[in-house]
Amino acid sequence: KATQSGHKSTPQPSLENWDEVPPFLVALSENKCGGDMETVAAVKLAALTFVRASTLVSAKWSDIDWDKKIWTIPDYDMKGRSNTGKDHLTPMSTPVVDLLRKLQSINGDHDYVFFSQRGKKHPYLNPSSPNHHITNLGYKGRLVTHGFRAMVMTHAQQILKVPFHIIDLQLGHIKGDKVRQAYDRAQFLPERTDLMDRWGDLLLENGLRV
Repeated sequence: KATQSGHKSTPQPSLENWDEVPPFLVALSENKCGGDMETVAAVKLAALTFVRASTLVSAKWSDIDWDKKIWTIPDYDMKGRSNTGKDHLTPMSTPVVDLLRKLQSINGDHDYVFFSQRGKKHPYLNPSSPNHHITNLGYKGRLVTHGFRAMVMTHAQQILKVPFHIIDLQLGHIKGDKVRQAYDRAQFLPERTDLMDRWGDLLLENGLRV
């Protein structure tokens, strides 16, 4: 579990024992349950970026800066961060860029990264689809998409020795402190980029294939 935490939330199923992570990454990469390519990519991106499922599936190509390797999540997509005028920046590691390029070859002509003609409420992948895929891989009750957030908080501290506050900032845990809100946009961005790169490398080294 996290060595320290100032964030209180309802616990979500998560692989907080590292020994469980590589088998999951292999299962995800082998896609033995035959999930759609886009759903599989969504779960992989969730593991790599640990953004919330609703934010992930509603990502737009206009939010992606390929040159700077930054995915900007608009303020209105961030839970509990309405009207701060501050977007949340997610540095894109090499596997994230590779996954997005594959999706671009399919959906590049549409506004949404996960564009779906089958969407009933939205023109993009159903936010519950990644969780269904995780369940179909045999991880019901053991892991959900939101659980990747607890995974990075635990393992990035314990394995990569990344300071808690860097992970917390990248998770977007900005509380009511207006001073923190005001300078979150770029705060510790080099350190956060390093976190994302090293986290991506760790997952690739332990079975993830993009």
